[in-house]
Amino acid sequence: MSRVVYVYHIVDPDGSLWETPQGKLTWDRVAAAKNAWGCHTWLDAGPNQYNPKLRTTRQAKWSVDAVGWKIVGTPIYRIGSLEEGDVPIEYT
Repeated sequence: MSRVVYVYHIVDPDGSLWETPQGKLTWDRVAAAKNAWGCHTWLDAGPNQYNPKLRTTRQAKWSVDAVGWKIVGTPIYRIGSLEEGDVPIEYT
């Protein structure tokens, strides 16, 4: 049985590829891509409870905050060669 190997990219709601601050934009697993996005994405969480003049941030969670974002798996290898049915796949 042959197996297709995919490389995964994160696509923002505008259709652009997302990359980490260090420039990484491919991952070997969907979970690794989601984890990287969450580690590098910070959101405004509202006023700071100790000082209302300041704002608080929080790390994003893919399951909650990635509305419109998707992960695309691109087939890169199959033993023998890629076949016509080996098409990109999307995860949300």
